[in-house]
Amino acid sequence: MPGQTGQSSPRNTTKMIKEQVSRTFRSLKHRNFRIYVAGQFLSLCGTWMQNLAVSWLVYRTTKSAWMVGLVSFCSLTPTLVLGLVGGHLADHVNRKKIILTAQAVGMLQSLLLSYLVFSNNVQIWAVLALIAVMGVTNAFDIPARQSMIANLVAREDLVNAVSLNASMFNGARLIGPAIAGLIITYCGEGVCFAANTVSYVAVIVAISLMQFDTRVDSQLKSNGNTSITEGVKFVWSTPAVRNALLLVMVLSMFGMQFLMLMPVFAAEVLHGKASLLGALSASAGAGSLAASLILANRATGDRLQRAVGVALLAFSVALTAFSLSDRIWLSLPLVSLVAFCMTYQLSGCQSLIQLAAPDRVRGKVMSVYMMTFMGMGPAGNLLSGWLARQIGTPKTLSLCASVCCLAALTYLFLIARSDRVGACPAKES
Repeated sequence: MPGQTGQSSPRNTTKMIKEQVSRTFRSLKHRNFRIYVAGQFLSLCGTWMQNLAVSWLVYRTTKSAWMVGLVSFCSLTPTLVLGLVGGHLADHVNRKKIILTAQAVGMLQSLLLSYLVFSNNVQIWAVLALIAVMGVTNAFDIPARQSMIANLVAREDLVNAVSLNASMFNGARLIGPAIAGLIITYCGEGVCFAANTVSYVAVIVAISLMQFDTRVDSQLKSNGNTSITEGVKFVWSTPAVRNALLLVMVLSMFGMQFLMLMPVFAAEVLHGKASLLGALSASAGAGSLAASLILANRATGDRLQRAVGVALLAFSVALTAFSLSDRIWLSLPLVSLVAFCMTYQLSGCQSLIQLAAPDRVRGKVMSVYMMTFMGMGPAGNLLSGWLARQIGTPKTLSLCASVCCLAALTYLFLIARSDRVGACPAKES
C-alpha cells in the first residue's frame, strides 16, 4: 500500500497543478477575450517601450526631474478633464468603434515621435504636445476598454478577467522596458517609438476580429436618458466603492511617483544608465505580474475589501525601504515588492468596482476610476518632481510612502470599526 501512495502522489500533484492553472486562466475560454489579450499584449509591450523611451529622452535632454514630471502631467491631465465625457460615450456609443479610433490616433502619435528623433529635430515642447494628444485619446479609450471586459466574459469570470487583464498589462511592463533599455543603449529612443507604431497593428487587428453580440450595442443606445454624472453619484452612494477609490486616489497621487522618478533614481542614486532603468522597470513588472496572477487565481471577490488596505500598508513599507537603498542588488528586489503591493491594491480595487457597477453605468463608473487612477497623478507628479529637486529623490519617496501608510491605516481602522458596530458592507462577490 505505501507503494501505491508513492505512485499516486505525483499524479495528484500534477492534477492539482493543472486545476490551479485552469482556474487562473479560466477567462481565456471565451473567444473574444482570447483575441483581446493576444492583440493588447503586443500593443502594450510597445507602449511600455515608448513610455520608458520618452522619460529617458526628456531626462537625457533636460537633466531635470521636474521635466520628467511634466511629461506625466501632460499625459495624465486630459483624463481628469475629459474622463466623464469618455465614460458617457462608452455607455452610449459602440465601444469597439471608440477603441479602434483611439488606437489609430495612438499609432499616428508614435509615428510622429519616431520622426522627431530620426530627423534629429527633438523639441521638448513637441514631445510634450504629442504626449498630451495621447492623454486626450486615453480619456476616451480607457473607459471603453475597461468597461468592455465585462462584455467579453461571463459574470462569474469577471474577477478573473480583470486580474488577467492586469497580468497582461504587467507582463508587458516586464518585457517592454527590458527591451527598451537595450534598444536605447545601442540604437536610441527612435527605434522604441517606431516599434510602438508597429505594435498598434496587433491591437487594431484583434479588436476588428472580435464578434460582439448586437444586443450589447442595443443596451448601450437605450441608456440615452442617463446623466453624465450618474457614475459619480453611484460611486459616492456606495461606501465600498467610494472607499476603494479613495485608496486608489492616494496611491495615484503619492505612491506611484516612484515610477515617474525611476529615471532620476537610476541615474543619480544608483549611478546607472538606460539599461539599469530597463532592469528596474522590468523588475517592477515582474512583481506586478505575480500580484495579478495571484488575484486571478481567486474564485471570488470575498475578503478583497480588507486585502487592498493591507496591500497599501505593505506598499508603504516596501517603498520606504526602496527609497533608502543605494545598491543595485537590493533595489531590484525591493522595486519588485513595491510593484507587487501596488498592483494587488489597484487590481483588487478595480475588481471590487467592476463587481459592484451595474451594466447601465459601467462605462461611467470606470471613467471615475480612470480619473481617480490617472487624473490625480499629474498633481502628484509635479509635486514629487519639485520635491525631488529640493530635497532629493530618496527623501521624496520616503515622504510619499508615509502618506500612503497613513491612508492605509485609516482605511483599515474604518473597516474594523464598521465590523465592530455591526455594519453590513457591500457585497463583494
